[in-house]
Amino acid sequence: NTGAVSKSAAVVLTKRAGVAPADALAWAESVRAHLVASGFKSVGPVTDLSACQAKVACLTEKWTFRADGWWLAVEVGDLVDEKLVAVKLLQKGAEATPKLSVKAQGTDATLGALLTKQLEPVLKALEEAGVPRDRAPAVAEPVKQEPVVVAPPPAPVKREPPAWSRVWWLPAAVAVASFGAGLGLLLSGYADSDQLRDPTKRHTTAASLALKDSGELKQGLAGGLFGLAGAAAIGATVMLVTQLSPGVALVPTRSGWSLAFALPLD
Repeated sequence: NTGAVSKSAAVVLTKRAGVAPADALAWAESVRAHLVASGFKSVGPVTDLSACQAKVACLTEKWTFRADGWWLAVEVGDLVDEKLVAVKLLQKGAEATPKLSVKAQGTDATLGALLTKQLEPVLKALEEAGVPRDRAPAVAEPVKQEPVVVAPPPAPVKREPPAWSRVWWLPAAVAVASFGAGLGLLLSGYADSDQLRDPTKRHTTAASLALKDSGELKQGLAGGLFGLAGAAAIGATVMLVTQLSPGVALVPTRSGWSLAFALPLD
């Protein structure tokens, strides 16, 4: 960094916080590349002094300045969803007091363009300070800006209902038949009871007992058939809903069986 007559400028990575070394160095290198593309051809490779964490004593010990040299201290930090890049313009002999300080904050997709815009006053200050600049520079490329790649949405997965749900009509038929048979037995049992209580009809003791037993038996059987019809109807409903919507299933639990619903989020 000695021996040249004209003033010089250098880019130094002085601090990184929460950012991988390679990523921080890449941002510093993108700042240097933008300076070169903007006409400052003499800017050399980036020097990584991020271990100093911007401490002036450490930086002055490890970095050799030219008497008329300028250096751009680059600091890179992570802000969870965004990154922050700060650039400070300093001169030999006044390391602790930046002549100019700029910063840009954004995501990897937007930070490059924001930083490019913020560097404009730095370019002007370097030129005014006498750092050689080619006034017909190549087109300056934006500072590191990675393209945003949007992944295509996943193809919908067609879920087939379980095979057992296809015969939902079988318990439905059992429910209808059981209900019909139970209703018939219940009405017949009521008829026996009414016949037993009819004062116009005289029955022997044996006939009366037979009618009573028959009525009670028919009503008891009707109750059982109604229970069977209800259970069969519930089973048929579960099977039909599962057939129409594979996201519903009957699953075993410690206390019996439960309906499980899987609702799509997309």
